[in-house]
Amino acid sequence: MQYIKQNHDALIENVNLFMFLLDIDECEIGSHSCLENSTCVNAAGSFRCFCNKGFTGDGSKGCYGIYVAKKLIEYLLKYAMSWPTEMYWNV
Repeated sequence: MQYIKQNHDALIENVNLFMFLLDIDECEIGSHSCLENSTCVNAAGSFRCFCNKGFTGDGSKGCYGIYVAKKLIEYLLKYAMSWPTEMYWNV
């Protein structure tokens, strides 16, 4: 039984090494799903998307310009108080 366990452990180590050596760089070949304004970073067996400098969000769901997001929030806050809420709530 000890022999089987040792061989099993050695096999797992070899498989892990094999997978590491065969890692496909999705970033280099362009098969990643990172969106505009983000950068693809290769990882073992996968990849990660990070928003570029000046952008915020999730690189795989969308990166938004910090300045644009800030201005949008300021605009919404400024005009939210002046919306005629009666027309939306009276049914």
